[in-house]
Amino acid sequence: MKSIKVMAGYECSPLWLTGGGHLSAYELPISDTLAAELWEWAGIYDEAIDREDPPRSGFETTEAERQFFVRGEELAKRLAAELGDGYSVSYCDNGTVRPIS
Repeated sequence: MKSIKVMAGYECSPLWLTGGGHLSAYELPISDTLAAELWEWAGIYDEAIDREDPPRSGFETTEAERQFFVRGEELAKRLAAELGDGYSVSYCDNGTVRPIS
């Protein structure tokens, strides 16, 4: 069984293959719509980078951060549903990893 973690990271795919690094959503047997939404979600995280002072990176408000993580969990659930059997999916927000499937 392949294990995939959905987790935002700056300037990279939001999908991580356990033991194998980043994974493109377009490499998986999922809809193009979901793949595009995962990349769009990752892009929102990239917009939070403060390139001049990286330690100050982050969302402008706690509500924006909350909405981002809620959306990420929704995407992880959709990913698990589209992948089906043969894959386990987990979701990580703020360092907490939770199994989805």
